[in-house]
Amino acid sequence: MTRAPDLLFHHIPSDVPTVSLVRKDELAAILGVTARSVSDYVARGELPTPKRLGRRAAWDIDELIALTPVTAKTGRLWSADRVARLKQHAAGLKLRAKQAEQERGPANLASGGGSAFPSGWLVEGEEAIDWRPTLFDENRFLRAQRKQLAEDFPTKADRGLEYWNEVRDITERIDNNEHHLSSFLARHTGGTFLGSSLLLTQPVFTSGNRMTPRAGLRELQLHSRDYGAYSCKGPELRQDDSLVFLLLIRLAQDARPGRAVGFSPGDFCKSVWKYDSGDARRRLRECIGRLQETRLSFETFTVQLVGRFDHPSRGPWSVALDRDIVRLFTGQLQVWLDVGKRLGYGAGLATQLYSYVCSQTTLIPTKVSRLHRELGSRASLKSFREELGHGLSVLSAGGDIDANWYIDRYDMVHWLKMARK
Repeated sequence: MTRAPDLLFHHIPSDVPTVSLVRKDELAAILGVTARSVSDYVARGELPTPKRLGRRAAWDIDELIALTPVTAKTGRLWSADRVARLKQHAAGLKLRAKQAEQERGPANLASGGGSAFPSGWLVEGEEAIDWRPTLFDENRFLRAQRKQLAEDFPTKADRGLEYWNEVRDITERIDNNEHHLSSFLARHTGGTFLGSSLLLTQPVFTSGNRMTPRAGLRELQLHSRDYGAYSCKGPELRQDDSLVFLLLIRLAQDARPGRAVGFSPGDFCKSVWKYDSGDARRRLRECIGRLQETRLSFETFTVQLVGRFDHPSRGPWSVALDRDIVRLFTGQLQVWLDVGKRLGYGAGLATQLYSYVCSQTTLIPTKVSRLHRELGSRASLKSFREELGHGLSVLSAGGDIDANWYIDRYDMVHWLKMARK
């Protein structure tokens, strides 16, 4: 049974010209042989000497296609089926390159303006199981293969032991891939950020003026309906850190948590602050550093918001999310934020309120003092009340809460969440 080749385009930086390159493991998958056999073909001269992609061997797929009419005559290396798969793979590489180019274009811009979202690539790991597009591509290939088998053997009389063994093998591989996919973060749509109610309804991320010094290391005692009591230890995190975290979650969504994902720091800075400079990269490095220092400790596990972080002075940077990060985004803990609103509301209390509102199924009357505590405000209760009124007006104008909100004489906020369009 031939494994579906994964696509090289996903695993390397966008500035490397790889649209037509195919690695040894991909070529082995196309041929239906082992990587060792591919090396033997090269040694015998039946395949050309490969190029080098870092430490990996790679061939120009167009050059291989040009060779197949000659080598296919002998029947030793290139059967008609292998030639067809090679051409299909070449078409897939070019299609992915075109899709990626489109994703960098205007369709992927936040509605509030700014640069396209940065794209990431898998730096290391077993690409067959550590990169979501690879698993999707393989399952698509396997399901088509299973469908073709059913069409080739339409009746029960045609379906012998070999047929059922192949169907079972295909089904087991599909189920195995689905099992691997269950360990990935939820997949984003074009205009959303994935958040967690564990982070957005608690004072993990606060709001504050940039000129106000951040608090030192802190330890918060928090509570979750899903996980019970937990603590948050680390430096004070604000809304700029929250935005960087949301972008990192989006950037790394296609990689299995724990695997390093490379990205362009310049593209990242443009997405967050609309410009790239030494100062912007310093801010980004500091934001990711604060996230890296922050840990959420539950009864049975501890999660670091960002794991390993490499930031060389030149070239791409990379981050690896904690392997257990998915546990913060499961089931009802998932919160989906609209990109345009999250960016458009800025870095103040309105943004924090927006995230809080999105985390709630319904809004019940809530004491101002409770919001003051749950949002982690360092302002006095009087100043917070004034700022809260402005934030609620912003959310009302944005269609997130009903326009008839009010704060009664008992300091109770009465508000109604608007249905999403």
